[in-house]
Amino acid sequence: SHFGTASQMAMQLLIKQPEPAKHFTAFSGNVFTGKMRLMVQVKNIHDKERVHNYVRAFIASLGGIKNPFTNVSSEDLSRLSRLGKVLDRMASPYEHERTNAFRILSSHLKGMVGVDMDTVASIHGALDAGRDLEAQAQVSIKKAKSFMEKGWNKTRDWFIDLVDAVCAPLGLATGYCPVGNVLHNGRCIAGSLGAALTAGVIIARIADDATSLARGKYSHLSDAYAQKQENAFCA
Repeated sequence: SHFGTASQMAMQLLIKQPEPAKHFTAFSGNVFTGKMRLMVQVKNIHDKERVHNYVRAFIASLGGIKNPFTNVSSEDLSRLSRLGKVLDRMASPYEHERTNAFRILSSHLKGMVGVDMDTVASIHGALDAGRDLEAQAQVSIKKAKSFMEKGWNKTRDWFIDLVDAVCAPLGLATGYCPVGNVLHNGRCIAGSLGAALTAGVIIARIADDATSLARGKYSHLSDAYAQKQENAFCA
């Protein structure tokens, strides 16, 4: 029966135990138009996959990267978002609760093309990182550097002011990062995953917008003079 199949799928999902981690890089890459680079590192988390999905979905929700669930329609995503508590009951120690959860999930999955229990679990994690939202996190934002994109030899004063202005009301610690070359071309935020990630993505978006506008305004000038004008504009 369909319910039997759904039950088997759900049981397979239950067997897949959360994988904890002492140190985990949940995201590292360029965001928005590629002018800023974001790295999200967390400590002592309970579920690596759930945190990974949550961080990617949160960045995508603000336009930082492409939607990680492109195979799921917005309508199905909305429906699945309401099934979070049902999915949680699949781990219940009580058989009748698990059976009811299987039945509800089974009926909802009938009309969804290309959506299975793994997809449901991923989306559930993407919408809620659970207790790992309070995990200790370090989020670094730096100027991206590539063949097409010039990096910073020194972190700009306006960027430091921006980071402090966003983070102070949230009670987040800020400073230079002791990792790689972030020491001279970016800033770090330390705090809970939920707060630090929110601040980091907002800062990256504002900085990306500001540098994009400044570049468009002063691109006709020589490099040294354009850089000076861009910094004044962003400030």
